[in-house]
This record gives sequence, C-alpha cells and structure tokens, in this order.
Amino acid sequence: MGQYQYAPLQTNQIRVLHLLAGAGDGTPRGSLRVVDFETNSTVGDPHTSNGPPFDALSYVWGSDLKPRLFETPSAPIPITESLFSSLIRLRRTDSDRLIWADAICINQNDTSEKEVQVALMGEIYGRASRVLCDLGEESYDSEKALGLLDSYWIKNIRKGWIFSSHHEPLSAEETVTLLGLDLPSQEEADKIDFRVVAGSSEVACVQRFLSRPWFRRLWVVQEFVLGKEVIFLCGQQKIDWLRLLAGIMVYGEGWPFLDHNDPRQSLADLYAPYFAMCLTRLNKHLDPDSAAGRVYDKVMSAQHGSWGPGTVYSLHSIFGIFSQCKTRFPRDRFFGVLSFFQGDLSPELAPDYSSSDEEIILRFGRHCLTNSGGEGESLMLAGIPRRVKKRSRKTPKHRRGWLPSWLPDYTDEERLKESYLGPLSNLLYQAAGDTQFTIELDSQCDDYAHLVGCRFDVVTNMEKYREVTEITAETVLRKFEKALNFFLFDADEPMEGKEGYPTGEHIMDATWKTMCNYHPGIGREVERSLALGFRFVHRLILTGRRQLPQSSAAISKLAEISKGMTDFSCELIRSWSGKLVKTKKGYFGSVPVTTRKGDQIWIISGCRIPLVLRPNSRTGPSGMYRIVGTAYVHGIMNGEYLTDPDFKLGGVSLY
Repeated sequence: MGQYQYAPLQTNQIRVLHLLAGAGDGTPRGSLRVVDFETNSTVGDPHTSNGPPFDALSYVWGSDLKPRLFETPSAPIPITESLFSSLIRLRRTDSDRLIWADAICINQNDTSEKEVQVALMGEIYGRASRVLCDLGEESYDSEKALGLLDSYWIKNIRKGWIFSSHHEPLSAEETVTLLGLDLPSQEEADKIDFRVVAGSSEVACVQRFLSRPWFRRLWVVQEFVLGKEVIFLCGQQKIDWLRLLAGIMVYGEGWPFLDHNDPRQSLADLYAPYFAMCLTRLNKHLDPDSAAGRVYDKVMSAQHGSWGPGTVYSLHSIFGIFSQCKTRFPRDRFFGVLSFFQGDLSPELAPDYSSSDEEIILRFGRHCLTNSGGEGESLMLAGIPRRVKKRSRKTPKHRRGWLPSWLPDYTDEERLKESYLGPLSNLLYQAAGDTQFTIELDSQCDDYAHLVGCRFDVVTNMEKYREVTEITAETVLRKFEKALNFFLFDADEPMEGKEGYPTGEHIMDATWKTMCNYHPGIGREVERSLALGFRFVHRLILTGRRQLPQSSAAISKLAEISKGMTDFSCELIRSWSGKLVKTKKGYFGSVPVTTRKGDQIWIISGCRIPLVLRPNSRTGPSGMYRIVGTAYVHGIMNGEYLTDPDFKLGGVSLY
C-alpha cells in the first residue's frame, strides 16, 4: 500500500480524525473527514448542518520519528509515538469519535496548507466540544503527585490565596469563588494528614509531575486558553484543571513543593508556566460582572492596575507572559500565540514558513515597537545580544549581533527572563512619568531608529561580576557580602555612616534598596522586614559570625529576624542576574552584565525603566547609540529626575 495522499483543502476547511472504536494497544484505525467551517458541515455529508461535534487534542509531539501507523482505507499514515499513545487511550471501545490532532489533520509536508491551518487553530480549539490536554502516560508516582496536590489545597485553602507578598491574601470564600470549587469544612481540612519535608520524595514526586513537557510547551497555551471546556488526561485518569490550579496556589506558610536550593528555577520551570495559562484562561472566559470575575479583577488590579476579565493583551504582553514556555523553532515563539489575536493583526504577521527566522524576528519586532499596546515595553526587551560562548557559521545571524540593538528579539530566552526577573518584573516603576513613547524608524536605513529621551548619568565603577549558576544559602551570602564591599567602601575608606547618597538617604538604606530593586509600593511592613533582614546579615558579616546570636533579646526577635532575612534573600534573587554599578553623580544601580564603564544611563520618553545606552564606537555611525539593556538606578525609578533642572527631552538615535 502506498503513501497516504492528502486531498487539498479549500478556504475555511479543516480535517478531523474519525477514530474507530477499538480495544487494547492495537493499531488505531479510521479516516480523515473534511469539515467546512463556513457551511458548518462535513463535506459530502448534507446531514451534518449543525456541524459534527469533535474534540481537539492538545499534546506534545516529542520526537520527529514516526514509527507507528494510523490505518485508513486508502493508505496508512505514519505517526509519532506520542500521538499513537494518545489515540490508543482516547479510543472508545463501543463507539467511534471525532478528534482534531494537528500532526495528522494538517498535511505537514504542504507549507502553504500549514500556514493557513495554523492561522485557523484558534477557531478550531474554540469550536471544539472539549480540549483534551494529554499529559502523557501514567508514571509510577503520578497518582501520588495528584493526591499530594489535592491534599495540600484541601488542607490549606481556608487560609486564603496569597497572590502577592505585598497584598493581603484573598479570603477563603473569595479563593473558592474564583476557582469554582466548594470550600472544604474545617473538619474536612483537619482530617487531612499533610506533611511535606523539604527535599523529600513527596517534593520530588510533585516536581516530576509538573515537569512534564506539556506544561512548558508554548503551542499548548492557545489550545488550553481558547477551548470552551478543558480536561486533563494522565494515562486514563481525568483531572480537573481548576483543582490542579488550586494545588499550585500559595496558602499560609507557602507552597511546600518548591526546591529551595534553586527558587528561580523552580518558579520558572514548575510553577509559572501553568499558572500563567490559568490566569489567561480565566481572563478569557470569566464574566466581569460575576462573583468570580470580581475576585479576578481584585487580584489583577492589585498587581497590574487594570488587568480585569476581558483584558485584551498586546502581542508584547503575550510574549512576556509566556516567556518561560519552550519552542522547538524560533518562529514558533510568534506563530504559537497568534490565535489570541484573530482578525486583529496585520497580514504580514500571518504564519510564514517560507521566510528566514531573521525576517520573522524583524517583522514582529518592528510591529511591537510601532503599534499601540506596549511599544515602550517592547523597547525595554531590546539590547545588545548576550555573549554566545561558541560563535560559528551555524550561530544564527541575530545571535551574532546582526539585529539592530533597538529591536526586541522575542526568541532570545535569556532576554525574555528579564520580563519576570529584575526591574522589568515590577510594573510600578515610572522613571519617565507619564511621558509618551515616540519612535521613528529611519526611512533611509532599516538599522536606525530615533527616539526621545534625556541622558541622566555615566557608569564609572562596576563590580567584578562572576556568574553564579547554583543558588544556595552560601552563594546568596557571598553575593550579599560582595555587594556590601562594593557599595559601602570607597577604596580603603569605609562609607558606612555617611549621609552621602544623592537623594539624602543614609548610604546603608540606598545599598539595600539597590540590592533588591526597591519600590515604595511594597508597603511599610515589607520595607521594614527587608531593612531588618539586611541589617542583621550585615552585622553577621561585619563580626565574622555566620550563625544566629544566642542572647535572649535576639532570640525573642528570632522569628521576625528570620522572616526579614528570607524576604531580603528572595528579593536579592529576583535581581540576581544584574551587575552592580556606581555612576559619576554617586548613584547606585543594577545593570545588564554586558554594561561597560562609560556607558550612559538614559530616561527614554514612555519607558518606565531607565536604559543603558552605549555611545557609538569608532566603527559605528557618528552620534548614535546602542541599547545595552534596562537598569535599576536607585533614586530615579519613580520620576524623580523629571523635576530636576537638568532634565530636558531631546532626540536620541539608535542603531
């Protein structure tokens, strides 16, 4: 029997998989039907005027190898091991069913068809009766992991969801209203025997479950968010997505399944991707006037100002929200989220599998910089590319510095991390006040762009930066000590005790605030806790002791001190990837590791974070700058410089 021949599709047509009933792990059988979205019927079958109900499959492709077959009357279709596994488990024993699965319903060898079908994926998942999110086969401890997550939220949800360390938690009633779950009684909670010890097999078991590839794949985001009804499958087990969400929320003393040896990695790889998907799904489907919608609005407004249900995200925002999700190919970073913007994007942003990656990056970067909804935010993700350890001809052009420094590269994972670590993660900063973002792309040269801004200062001193890949209590303490030495000592003369910071603050206060990228919006209680933690660790370092004191006075404050140390360490980790600097005017800052002495700090109109700009080199165009990246500079993050007599906006040209 020869190779399966796909019949061409017309506009607004898709294929669905007619999966025949069967049992066991034998070869799946069936056929492909063509469905016309415009007439809402199966092509060639006039009796389906209401449209055939079908489920859409959301899964991870895995290997490109196709060792399995899907049998059809005309010819078999080779399929991957992962799709084979899904179809076998989804196959009913007593009746046929219709399923849409991209790998088999789209002719993957027809580039033109793939471009059209990828553009329709939002409509496909939106029309499906259900979206079946297949996490893969059951493992020996997947059921245990789900049981632990269930026990955790049932035991603790009455304490309310701690959605931010800077705000009061939701009440228990608000939390279950948002999730659409019943509130467990105190008696039910007390019956749960839930104890998890850091580093235990229970922690490892939950981490393995949440490390399944589905949770980190970008393509599944639109599939999960846009579906009318969503069901998780793990082996044959069905999982309620809202109960799973309840299991990763923080209540009371914190989420017990984090790996505290590396909190950045745990948050990014385990917690954040699925959490971001759930919040985006709630934003899409909640009625703003419903009780759940009002709770959602309360949470999002507290953190972001005005991101209530129904908020239409910009393309840049979607790239940032799902920056932790993975793609196999650079262009999938763009095409994997286009379904959020059906009918709202320029035709030039349509799926394109013919152009080079560089052309796609340029296309989307320019769009994000020049269209309403996050232009200034897009600029703050631009900058000189990070160093590539081994440069070769195989290194993509944009990784070798081929892109203009002002163009955001949303395929640069290191740069994307800045959207949830460092100053970019704090939406409260307003270094440029309420000024408007203005950009003009040069009509004569594609590499040039012109903005409006004001130079603030010049970098004159930098710490000796050394990348630390492992985050432990010891490495945090060493980073702390290194920062103290850099900020508090000028040559051999200690600066501690001087009132020398330009804002008039005590030099010690300026030091700890710079180290944790401070903003006054954190509130007095958190600020007091951070200051206490900083001063206590500072005292330990000065006295050469690395253990807590034993005096009765200190012991009485031990809980408060411990919390302060924990709070400060967490904030320090958020700004971990920055390099500490001093400026000519005496300001302290945290900047990209690629910053050099002589680089300049600028306030750019419409950008909430200052930018580090590098004056042109001898080989660059005269009078122009390159963006290095964003900077935290203590004392100018909230518009303070705008009232300075030296503040005057003018043109600045970038290349």
